[in-house]
Amino acid sequence: MASNLPPLGINLSSAPTYESGAALPAALAWPEALGDDAAMGNRHPALCQLYLQARADADPEWAATPQLIKPLYLTRPSRDVKAFDRQFHHRLRARMAAARIALPFIIEG
Repeated sequence: MASNLPPLGINLSSAPTYESGAALPAALAWPEALGDDAAMGNRHPALCQLYLQARADADPEWAATPQLIKPLYLTRPSRDVKAFDRQFHHRLRARMAAARIALPFIIEG
């Protein structure tokens, strides 16, 4: 079955690792938003913000070191980021459940 979704372009050479890394989970959770910058516009920065917060919590030395970080990734309202995080995990769980159901058919075929 062919997909009509655009290819996912991830820039691994010039973008920060977390920025490139957030593109794939965002695409997995919201494949319908691929190619729609407005639809993906709130989701990708929220994933970057979640990563940066987790990294700062896990590595206080890194958090105390000056970093080149786009303000966009640190200025989202925490209420919006928490809501996004809940929705993101819900959508990924649903996709994982679908993958577990489909896997035997893919292997057999």
